Amino acid sequence: MTEVKEYKTTREECQRRIDQDQYVCPGCGGPIIPFETVDNSGDPTFWAGCEHCQQFTNGFPPKVFEIARKLVHDHNHQPYRHIQRPWDGTEAEKAYYYESQIRGTCSEVALVLKLEKQFAND
Repeated sequence: MTEVKEYKTTREECQRRIDQDQYVCPGCGGPIIPFETVDNSGDPTFWAGCEHCQQFTNGFPPKVFEIARKLVHDHNHQPYRHIQRPWDGTEAEKAYYYESQIRGTCSEVALVLKLEKQFAND
């Protein structure tokens, strides 16, 4: 007898949320997809994440990612100063550095844009 899995969140539900938001990965800017996993109770479920970065994330709007990318690449913004820039590192080390810094900067940019909207409404 085949056991039927009962998902807490189905692939379709997860994909609907992803499609509704149209967010991108805060590390690489790539697409968000449903990943089959188990939740903290051990129940099967689907969570949103980035296949390239291999991280669960709901993502950020593309505008937030682009501003964060520019801040890191063009203005040397570093939310994670404890991660040293690998000037002579491998391509993988450089990619990790930039993706990490951009990921952290996305949260800051999203907060600033949220505050800007609040101030505009006051």
